Amino acid sequence: MAESNLAYDYDDFCAEIGERLGYTRDDDDWTADELAEIERFLQKGVRRFYLPPKLKGQSKAHRWSFLKLSGTIVTEADTESYDMPDSFGNIEGALHFDPSEAYLPVKTVSITEIDRLRSRGSASGYPRFVAIVPQAIDDDADPVEGQRFKAEIWPTPDGAYNLNYHGNVLQRQVTSDYPYPLGGQVHTETIMAACRAVIEQHEGEKGIEWQTFIELLEASIDHDLSLAPEFYGYNGDDSDLGGGSIDRATDVTYNGNPIT
Repeated sequence: MAESNLAYDYDDFCAEIGERLGYTRDDDDWTADELAEIERFLQKGVRRFYLPPKLKGQSKAHRWSFLKLSGTIVTEADTESYDMPDSFGNIEGALHFDPSEAYLPVKTVSITEIDRLRSRGSASGYPRFVAIVPQAIDDDADPVEGQRFKAEIWPTPDGAYNLNYHGNVLQRQVTSDYPYPLGGQVHTETIMAACRAVIEQHEGEKGIEWQTFIELLEASIDHDLSLAPEFYGYNGDDSDLGGGSIDRATDVTYNGNPIT
């Protein structure tokens, strides 16, 4: 899928930042130190955009819709631990089976609860609970990678199930290999303004560049909110579905037949 030709890529951002720093726009003229400084301000500006400040009138800082993700854990029989994708940040809410599978959502719990359930003896069946656990960082790896996550499921799945989830994506740097920031062309000017604003702050100021960034940020947030659905779904605790404590099995029927 082609990117909009109005979007800035890595080279465009670097040229703009280089000019703002008093260098030329031509990367052939930059020294290694100048390029390093340009890239440092690029990444700071991108992070500032991805994690925006709380604006006046907001109860909390905005969370971008394009930093959400959807994915699926496909289970295997006798396997209780699953590596999550490198881009995975966290899960929001429960995991849901495919519509053809008549099971209640898989609730997210702590790894302590999963350990407690496993300590009571082996159990297998359709997944009921999941814990998202940070994986240990391998200090001997070359290069050493950042922390990733895994999903621990109880009971141990007895077969293949599709567990669909929604959550948040980990952000990455804008580089020559990944030249476009997340969010797309519509936020290009806001991201560029964020880069100029962090340069301004580095120079000991917080003036016109910061104000320009805030104004463009407000417009970007308005656009992002316009993409949100008017109906967010059922707002409840599933208590009418037989809830109860984590120790209590739930009776479920499908077409009048009990599912255990």
